[in-house]
Amino acid sequence: MTSRDTRREENQKLFRTGNERLHDLVESHVNDSTPVPFLCECAAEHCDGRVEVQLAEWKPSRHGQTTTSWSQATRAAKASK
Repeated sequence: MTSRDTRREENQKLFRTGNERLHDLVESHVNDSTPVPFLCECAAEHCDGRVEVQLAEWKPSRHGQTTTSWSQATRAAKASK
């Protein structure tokens, strides 16, 4: 794995950890249907997208899920490839 790939992987893990912490902080303060602005977890170096997801739809990876939160711009770019 190249250093660039390693950096991207580390960034994704960092954003995932941030999203897990955000989820834990807001979970007891908002209802499950409230959209929460999570960070995009794509590997794009300069992406600073946000993903508004209802708490009921967001499942952290530590619960056995492997879902990644991607912004609409990232999903659109992936779909066009």
